[in-house]
Amino acid sequence: MDCINLKRGLMTVFIMLSLHITGLSQTGTIEGIATDTKNNEPLPGVTVVIDGTTLGSSADMDGHFLISNIKPGKYRIKVSYISYNSINIEEVTIDAGQTTKLPISLSESTVSLKEITVTGEGISNRQNEDI
Repeated sequence: MDCINLKRGLMTVFIMLSLHITGLSQTGTIEGIATDTKNNEPLPGVTVVIDGTTLGSSADMDGHFLISNIKPGKYRIKVSYISYNSINIEEVTIDAGQTTKLPISLSESTVSLKEITVTGEGISNRQNEDI
């Protein structure tokens, strides 16, 4: 009896693992490195988001990003970074069980700000005390 229960238990575990692995291969991944267009330096902290989903990633210190568990299909990718021009990448195709390589190059924003002048007034509140 124990041998039969052991075989059933092992068979159940095998089936569950097979189903789990099959489920994992039903999604794809996006991977890439974000760099500066001018000097090709990595951009740490770049935000990469799949439009219309809650999936996204921030680049690490080397500009590398990874988004996994993406259902197969075509997506629009939004990329943004402080003081750089944001970009949208259209029609990025994700295939089940595959990694889509997506190199990203961003250019610095040329938006200039108006000059501001800060002035202040101080009030002296000095008291003379006789001791």
